[in-house]
Amino acid sequence: MLLIHVAEGRALVWDAEGARLLRELHGICGSPIGSLTRQPRQNHRLGLPLSLLPEEARLLAEGGLAQLVGPPAGPDMLATETPLEDTHARQRCLALERRRQQLQALVVHIRTEQRKKGQADEETDGQDPKAEGVDSPLAPLKELEGLDRDFSFPLASCLVHLPTACPRSRTLRCLDWRHPSPHWPHPSDPTYHLRYAIYRDLRRRGYYLTAAGKFGGDFLVYPAVHNPGTTLPHRPSLFWAGDPMRFHAHYVALCLPYNRQIPLPELVTAGRLCSSVKKTVLLCSVVEGERVVCTSMSWSGIRMMLNQAMKDQNNEDAVYIRYRTDGSLFNLRRLQAHTKTQEQLVHELLFADDAALVAHSEPALQRLTSCFAETARTEQKMAFFYTELLSYPHSCSAPNHGSSTGITYGS
Repeated sequence: MLLIHVAEGRALVWDAEGARLLRELHGICGSPIGSLTRQPRQNHRLGLPLSLLPEEARLLAEGGLAQLVGPPAGPDMLATETPLEDTHARQRCLALERRRQQLQALVVHIRTEQRKKGQADEETDGQDPKAEGVDSPLAPLKELEGLDRDFSFPLASCLVHLPTACPRSRTLRCLDWRHPSPHWPHPSDPTYHLRYAIYRDLRRRGYYLTAAGKFGGDFLVYPAVHNPGTTLPHRPSLFWAGDPMRFHAHYVALCLPYNRQIPLPELVTAGRLCSSVKKTVLLCSVVEGERVVCTSMSWSGIRMMLNQAMKDQNNEDAVYIRYRTDGSLFNLRRLQAHTKTQEQLVHELLFADDAALVAHSEPALQRLTSCFAETARTEQKMAFFYTELLSYPHSCSAPNHGSSTGITYGS
């Protein structure tokens, strides 16, 4: 059974094999928060321990796959089996032996080079000590004679061993996920039960879920594909196809009480934030005990009106863009090939909150603009205060800002 160590409300997994099984078999990713041994001064790639959401820890404990354990009740005596001095003594012996091997190899190398030059080893014995250099084995030989006496290995150079598991056996204190405690206070929070009900329901539908604090929500929801297979309790047979390592999240879930009145600025804030990162807001609530209802909200605006306005338009009014996806993006000659190229019909170009209508001629651009204006008046979704139209002559590749078009908006 997997042990989940709980401290001050955080659930941590220290076992590397357990973290691997959580991801591969149960679709629980967690968040690595520990530094790597060989790269401790960076935060791009992190390692153990694996931090779990409270909902993830409860799901595992409720399914009998894990046990919550807390710190010992008494004084925490977690000293390593060997003190630092013993570790330093062992590392000094290893460093001394490595230095001796280096000096011996250096002496052998120098003498080999001397033989190649036709010099005898005895000729170097009568030389002036000031002349001793790289080409003489006297210097490394003298260092070898007093190596045991003069070798220095400061304590600051000692590598400190940080165990990822307790170096000796100790008694662990099991915690009950149903009852609050100083290290597991979540059961006393009403929002925790609401979040867990929604988390469990989305898990049953086969979605990956991770924390969404940086997006202003409760969970990031990743896609799932139905497929037969063995599964974790509390979810049907699904294949976890929306792994966050391969996919972006589709939804940002907000857990709200069913009868709560949501202020309009809060809805607008959530909609605009999720629209800027190409995600859909998912308003989730629990009704009638454990039944979860979800409402999606997308900040579409211009995109919705453009789709409505252009659905019946003639393809001759639009522009075809030719492209290919096999590399050499800036090699324009590759776009002239008759194979491996694709064409996409484009009526408009969206740039964040702005949109541009594109056409090959003035009459076609006038027809597109009139359809868009009529749709906007019908839908009554936006107020247009300023419209700027730029003319791109068909024969030119650069915009001609000085040309005047006879196009009118909403005529």
